[in-house]
Amino acid sequence: MKASYNWLKEFVDFPHSPEELAELMTNIGLNVEGIDEVGGAWTDVYVGRVLTCEPVPETDHLSFCRVDAGTGETLEIVCGAPNVAAGQLVPVAVVGADLPGGFKIKERTLRNVTSHGMICSEGELGISDEHAGIMVLPEDCRIGAPLTDYIGGRDWIYDLEITINRPDCLSHLGIAREIHAATGIELKMPAMEFDEVGESASDRISIEILAPEKCPRYSARIVNGVRIAPSPLWVRDRLRKLGVRPISNVVDVTNYVLLELGHPLHAFDWRLVTDGRIIVRTAAAGERFVTLDEIEHTLEASDLLIADPSGGIALAGVMGGFNSEIKDDTEDVLLECAYFDPVGIRTTSRDRAISTESSYRFERGVDPEMTLYAVDRAAWLVQQFAGGGILKGIVDNYPRPWETASIKLRPERVNSLLATDIPTERMIAFLTRLGCRIRTDETITVQTPSWRHDLEREIDLVEEIARLYGYNNVDAAVTSSVPLTCNIDRERDRRLTDSFRRALVQLGFREAISPSLVPYTDTEKFPYPASPVRLLNPISEDMSHLRTNLGPSLLRATARSLKRNELHNVRIFEWGKCFRMDGNAVSEGLRLAALLTGDIRPETWVDNTRQLNIYDLKGLIEEFAYIISLDKLKFNAYDIKYLSNSGKITVSEGENGREIGSFGCLNPQVCRSFDVDSPCWYFEFDGDELLLLSGSAPRYKALPRYPALNRDLAFITDLSLKAGELEIVLWENGGSHLTTVELFDLFSGKGVPAGKKSLAFHLAFRSSERTLSDDEVDDSIKRIINAARREVGAVLRS
Repeated sequence: MKASYNWLKEFVDFPHSPEELAELMTNIGLNVEGIDEVGGAWTDVYVGRVLTCEPVPETDHLSFCRVDAGTGETLEIVCGAPNVAAGQLVPVAVVGADLPGGFKIKERTLRNVTSHGMICSEGELGISDEHAGIMVLPEDCRIGAPLTDYIGGRDWIYDLEITINRPDCLSHLGIAREIHAATGIELKMPAMEFDEVGESASDRISIEILAPEKCPRYSARIVNGVRIAPSPLWVRDRLRKLGVRPISNVVDVTNYVLLELGHPLHAFDWRLVTDGRIIVRTAAAGERFVTLDEIEHTLEASDLLIADPSGGIALAGVMGGFNSEIKDDTEDVLLECAYFDPVGIRTTSRDRAISTESSYRFERGVDPEMTLYAVDRAAWLVQQFAGGGILKGIVDNYPRPWETASIKLRPERVNSLLATDIPTERMIAFLTRLGCRIRTDETITVQTPSWRHDLEREIDLVEEIARLYGYNNVDAAVTSSVPLTCNIDRERDRRLTDSFRRALVQLGFREAISPSLVPYTDTEKFPYPASPVRLLNPISEDMSHLRTNLGPSLLRATARSLKRNELHNVRIFEWGKCFRMDGNAVSEGLRLAALLTGDIRPETWVDNTRQLNIYDLKGLIEEFAYIISLDKLKFNAYDIKYLSNSGKITVSEGENGREIGSFGCLNPQVCRSFDVDSPCWYFEFDGDELLLLSGSAPRYKALPRYPALNRDLAFITDLSLKAGELEIVLWENGGSHLTTVELFDLFSGKGVPAGKKSLAFHLAFRSSERTLSDDEVDDSIKRIINAARREVGAVLRS
């Protein structure tokens, strides 16, 4: 769940900084996995009016514009966008402005015309990928105002881990409720006031629920006379920052309310709803339905449909229908807000292989009492963004009203369990802030709010009181041997381990799980350089030692797959602990190993295949490292006893590489000792090193703005020299602008002296700040040629 600091502050006016708020949320159970600062990516960009726009002589695309940017003088700007025109309001970067990617605006002369600034596109501002034309601003923007008053303002986006039992926190309102409960600061609901017009909505629409067990509530409103257009700038900016693509004002409203209140909505084009009748029913077995993504689905009787007399118009709680979507000429909008049974939505989402933001919330459980407020909020926003009139009344079919749970609370029991002395009045205050209603007589009766489905028993209330009281304020029991605080490092390791498994499965591997006890013969067959650990009292000789590595287990699994299952292509991996004697002590550590044999891909009638080779192995390792964010990976040739064509896997660290694994082709005699006759490629990692070095957060890297200069060099080298050794020399001597080194040719024969070979490399040089000159690149080439001759005896091929 992503949440905006600024949006949360609209609900609760807290004094906390972004970092302090993250700590507060984590302390009350909303685990903050990351904070990203967004916006504020430019300076000195203002709203300006294009006063005149004339073509620049002798060009077919440049325009000479005079622009009022509120600076007190008219700016003369040369613009190359095809859509620039007089009268437009546009974003203007004045001289001295900084734009994303380190681009600074300076005076420039184009075709003898000096440009004093730049009229910007969305792409140049980093708002979107749109570079085709300048950004045209709405007419309600004020000339001379900083653009950040309307879009691109500074914000902080939290990445929150919301547990499955807290779907109420899958919204800004839900998170704000938690902040209110923890701090006591007032919770402010979004303001909205509107006048209803025209006829009653119930005269235009009817709702019939034929499956009340799957749809206990369905509410709807109608907004007439809307105009479909882009949403206001601030709405599009807010949605983009939270990872949602803006579409149109009406559709954006449904996404906005989902993020704001946590309740999914759907907007129908009212004219496409036959007879104005909404029928909530289960699908007929085999019924076909086309969703918004234009994919046809064959439904089952367990699927719930929103339909009209002519057929389905939405797959309930999952995705709308292509036949009733909002179009550019839509004028009347039907807004739906419902409560669906979570189990049914989960089943449909799984069976239809459709996962959406709506289904994610519905299958966890939304607030059944929120439908009226949410549909009112959506109708008000549609009116604000798209105009139109809101018809009188909400059509609300509620065959199975929600019933609050009543739980008896014993304050003495709370203090007994927590070993605290919390006053009863303070417990009541905590629960009241959570939205509970309290009735006190001889006992305390707590009525839970409609959005807290997880509060079912007294112990649930005890946990809430402890959470708001502060776990750090609860003393650990003296006799307890179990720490009350979670092990953050262990949780991080668990997540990283899961990511390793997912990455290898993504690359076509299957996981093997084998016992840690192995026979001593494994150490003879697989000469791994580690002293084995023998058990003092083994069950049998086949289980007499702790494994030193994972290779023998993977070979046994491969042998079974090749023979018993008659497979040809095998890719398997294993993650587990391995053991060795370190002096008189037993040392243990995590290892990750993978084995693959067979072809690069299955053969088909349209495509031949080939056997795996060392390049395929290195490519898989590099792809695995990329997926798990393991940076600066290198391969170094090295002879390993049980491998051929082998090497070490290292990670660059200062001047030296940090060894984290090995790779190569298993020796044929090793494979045959485990009854495997086909070539087997193998790599392994030190698992503890992987956990330390991987998992760094992906970082944005701007696309290059300046062209690369390319050079191809061919070297004559000794046959014994490995291409990787020469490649390292090229990298180390190419300078900071060298961005690519690729081997593209290996040749020996005519024209190459005996005992020699030719290695040809493609080099690319690029600067992020300017276009490089030929002289600069030539200097780098000279350094490379001299270093290659000096360090590895490689001579430039003439």
